[in-house]
Amino acid sequence: MFVSIEGIDGSGKSTLARTMKNRLMELGKPVFLTKEPTDRFFITAREQTDRTAENAADLFFRFTTDRLFHQAEINRELEKSRIVISDRYVHSSYAYQGPLLENLLGDMKTTLEWMMNVSRIISRMPDIVIFLDIAPENITSRIARRKVRSGFEDPVYLKKVHDYYLKMIDKNWKVIDSTLPQEKVVEIALETINGKYP
Repeated sequence: MFVSIEGIDGSGKSTLARTMKNRLMELGKPVFLTKEPTDRFFITAREQTDRTAENAADLFFRFTTDRLFHQAEINRELEKSRIVISDRYVHSSYAYQGPLLENLLGDMKTTLEWMMNVSRIISRMPDIVIFLDIAPENITSRIARRKVRSGFEDPVYLKKVHDYYLKMIDKNWKVIDSTLPQEKVVEIALETINGKYP
């Protein structure tokens, strides 16, 4: 089973991914924890804060290339019958680069279609997408506690990113209110996985 965890910056993805791995391993289930971008990917501070469509297009192609290698790694782990949990995957690229690419492509629908067409080379898609939903205006205090910032935390920008996530919600998505107590978020996520991975 392949599970990706999605959400805007400050929603609690990394914490949930680590906690889920530990809990599932305590239950005797084999788990491989990974993330995007992978350690192969390098992004400068300038690129993280550059909100131009040109930079977004460049990052989107580079993230897709990184993901091509990542999916090979994921497939190898799945062949070992492990549960693969990824802190971000393809939907993060759609959500984060999409609002900026709209300046070139016109609207959300056209932009999503274009990005999905480019991403057809990524054939391994998550069995479950766990989306930690939180309004961008509610992540200010969470981000303030971070020792390291990613450069993507601008509230106005994150509102557009959040809109893209909401547009992508599908039947294999589990939406969890990220403002719930952490233990409750973990409980819901584990129930979702255990319901499909007995």
